[in-house]
Amino acid sequence: QPFSATFLNEKTWTPYVQAAVREVQGIAADEPVYGYAASTKVVPENNNRTIWPFVAVAMGSYVWSYGAIAVATGLILRALRTDGVRLTKKTLALQRRFLRMLMLQGFVPLLVCGFPVALFFGNIIAGTSMDRSTIIMTCSIFAAPTVQALVSLSFVRRMKRRDDISEHSSDKNKRVSSNTA
Repeated sequence: QPFSATFLNEKTWTPYVQAAVREVQGIAADEPVYGYAASTKVVPENNNRTIWPFVAVAMGSYVWSYGAIAVATGLILRALRTDGVRLTKKTLALQRRFLRMLMLQGFVPLLVCGFPVALFFGNIIAGTSMDRSTIIMTCSIFAAPTVQALVSLSFVRRMKRRDDISEHSSDKNKRVSSNTA
């Protein structure tokens, strides 16, 4: 909300924005165009507003949120290490799988979102043209929930597969022991 005014155009800035939208989207001159934009440079036509305050806050929140995930993961790893206590191999394997799943859930979306966000902000910083392909790539940010769901699904399927294998082997053992009795 505090940065919504960043993207609201001054009346003198609107023709520049409309011309850019027409060029990028291939819209005819007689068709109406509504667009909102901010600039990396101080532009008098847009009341000398720039996108830099928004970039600073957006990047800050991005870095802080993944920093929090990294710190929490480190704290969980430390809590899982039990000095002086002997754990079974099964418990250690379960803890390793839990930590691996935790890291996947936290950092796979970072990788999925990191590329388009870096591309978007890189273009803002460099002041290069943000044509259709760049704008489309930033939309992949919305894939993050899907990625987390896929990571969870892969974990659950792997656990189910292991359970099926252990059930199958225990059934075999029961049959072998009943045959020998």
